[in-house]
Amino acid sequence: MKNLLKAAFVTIVTILFISGNGYGQVTPRPEAAPGARPGFRAPARIISPEIMPDNKVTFRVYSKDASKVTITGEWQTGPGGVEELVKNDTGMFSITVGPLKPELYAYNFTVDGVKALDANNVQVRRDGTNYQNFFIIPGPESDLYFHKNNVPHGTVTKVWYKSSVIGFDRRMYVYTPAGYEGDTQRYPVFYLLHGAGGDEDAWTNMGRTAQIMDNLIAQGKAKPMIVVMTNGNANQAGAQNEVPPVPVTQGQQGIPSGSGMTGKFEEHLVKDVVPFIEKNFRAL
Repeated sequence: MKNLLKAAFVTIVTILFISGNGYGQVTPRPEAAPGARPGFRAPARIISPEIMPDNKVTFRVYSKDASKVTITGEWQTGPGGVEELVKNDTGMFSITVGPLKPELYAYNFTVDGVKALDANNVQVRRDGTNYQNFFIIPGPESDLYFHKNNVPHGTVTKVWYKSSVIGFDRRMYVYTPAGYEGDTQRYPVFYLLHGAGGDEDAWTNMGRTAQIMDNLIAQGKAKPMIVVMTNGNANQAGAQNEVPPVPVTQGQQGIPSGSGMTGKFEEHLVKDVVPFIEKNFRAL
């Protein structure tokens, strides 16, 4: 009887084992992804811009439906410089420029008359309401622009402060050198103003202030200092991409409205910004 029960048990276990390793491993037939187009194959990862060893640069745009793609970049001489990309039979547009001198260059595409960013380049900078891609050609002239792992790094802080002169809270960026948080030393202050169209974000986003200051201080070419970057548009509380500006009409665009050009910024710099920095930072 025991042998009969043992044989029955072994038979059941064997059947279950076969079921688990046979029917249990049948892979269900995959279903088509929602919205998938039969026969569509996305192109391989596109490298753009591609910087060559000889400092030539290749730009690429994949668009089977586009008929014309042009590029405008800071390496071009004269105003309104435009170069046209060439389309191949797969729908890839490309152009090679240069060789270029070591420097930071911004650029934009225009696809069938519409201004566009390079979707394959995550390096984007903002100049007011104008967004551009950029890249850096390495070399001695552009060395200060790079973030370096072997260099002590300072800190950039976004600071909100009250402006009694302008009448609302405003924002500025403040760079403090490496080691600022851990010591009691006082530092000289550099008030760095942007150009037309910029805001408090311009010098760190476009001008790479943090990288330049870190590298100059590490090389002994600049004293450790506090750098204050304000918004020179007195009608703005902060950068337009984060803080909505005072509303303007279509005809007023491009020129600061309200208190933007009345001298309020200069007054508020002296009466609001400088006292705030001297009270809240270890300024000399």
